[in-house]
Amino acid sequence: MAARLGLQSYIDFHDVGANGHIVDKTSYNNPSQYYAISVDSLSQKLKPKIHKYDYVLIDEVEQVFSHLTSDTLKGKRNDTYHFLKHYVDVAEQIYVMDADLNHLTVETICNYVTNGSEREYAFIHNESIAENRDIYLYGSEGHLTNELMKSIENKEKCFVCTNSKKHVKKLVGYIKEKYGESRKVIGITSENSQQSESQDFIRNIKTQVLDYNVVLVSPSVGTGVDITFDDNAQYIDVVYGFFQARVNTHFDIDQQLCRVRNPKTVKVWITPETFRFETEPSIIKHEVIATSKQAMKISHIDPDGEIHYHTNDGYLQLYANVNSIRRGSINHLKQHFINMKEYEGWAVIPVEMSKDDIMAGVEINRIAKEIQEQERIDTILAAPLITKHEYIELFKAQERYSLTATQKYAMRRYEIESFYYTDARKALIQDDRDGKKRYEIREYENYMSDDSALMAKDQIEVTTYNTHITDRKTWLVRKRFFRDVLTLAGLADTNSAIITEKPVHATDLAACVD
Repeated sequence: MAARLGLQSYIDFHDVGANGHIVDKTSYNNPSQYYAISVDSLSQKLKPKIHKYDYVLIDEVEQVFSHLTSDTLKGKRNDTYHFLKHYVDVAEQIYVMDADLNHLTVETICNYVTNGSEREYAFIHNESIAENRDIYLYGSEGHLTNELMKSIENKEKCFVCTNSKKHVKKLVGYIKEKYGESRKVIGITSENSQQSESQDFIRNIKTQVLDYNVVLVSPSVGTGVDITFDDNAQYIDVVYGFFQARVNTHFDIDQQLCRVRNPKTVKVWITPETFRFETEPSIIKHEVIATSKQAMKISHIDPDGEIHYHTNDGYLQLYANVNSIRRGSINHLKQHFINMKEYEGWAVIPVEMSKDDIMAGVEINRIAKEIQEQERIDTILAAPLITKHEYIELFKAQERYSLTATQKYAMRRYEIESFYYTDARKALIQDDRDGKKRYEIREYENYMSDDSALMAKDQIEVTTYNTHITDRKTWLVRKRFFRDVLTLAGLADTNSAIITEKPVHATDLAACVD
């Protein structure tokens, strides 16, 4: 986009390979008069007293504001929020763009701008043109998996979207195992999206996508990627979509599926799971403040004794709005997606379930999972041993650049061996379940800890690490939550923190639901 608009990008990828393709080499450009930059890098690259801009343009603005609440900004969330707020506030003119622009952008911009009610606003709404296309909605993940394998067998060109990087890796491993070199496949996830092969593919996706029988992508290939062929040609036979619960919204799913603008066919499975997450922004905001109040810094105390805390209220409002939209979507993900596509003029066609196809797909997924797990175990066991110092250096380095696969698996091996105090072996890696067992052990340790120790840990997050309010672990709150749930279920009481070897029936859990 920077090149199309005549802007200087803050980052450059250099085509220095012998064949003219990208290698893992980047350089960063200093701010200029016309500058394009990612929101993550604002506080690192710009100095507000020196770098001043009259015009601010934010593309995909809904995703930019949502990104301010993402896990990847931990450690620099407060700085990033205030840098973006500053440049929006002081700009003479602000242009924001998004196909799904809604109240999140409107409210955030108004909160960002000083004397916002006195500024002039203009909203340009482009009515969408009915697309009059069909989308086939499958009721079973296994059924759609088998359909995908039929397409690969028939040498159709397939573009596969999913919101799970594990699903990408699983299918890539299965396809390679089954077809070998007779089918060319590439999978791109957050783990490899910054590596040379993936970057080369993404930058030249319109041409290179045709070199593959199957392209599988996670949400790491999303915004800014447009696969439109000359004369609106239909070179991609089928776009497939597999979407699990509680990962992203129906807007995000639509963005992924629409990377290929004019495929011959679109086939999708979306989890039918529904939830009842709270969606009222004021309540979401209150949840954060209530769970963190014991570890918050005091701002001031009123003459009547009312205590006020530092809450970064502007950011908390943004956080509440983002999570309100996200939770509302996740609560009824499949139905929201159907409603959106029908509003856009698509015909959503339910596909009748086939027991044989479902069973075949389930078996494919089982085998694929086994292949992926064995590959993961073998790679960890083959990874080099590293010291604690080397691990810390790699941990810091991953914030600045993409690590190699060897470095990543060396870190995974160190994490397992340092936690269990023993050499990595197949049985241990399997039992660890990709870190889930370590997580469970740490949660149990937290649950059994004294309240005073947990209060001290909560306070350290504020006083020592200055952790943002929405990023705090809230150790004591978590312990009390588990204690309340176990007590309601009859698995804890005043004498026992946890009661083992006790049968639990569905009727015993009624109090937990209420």
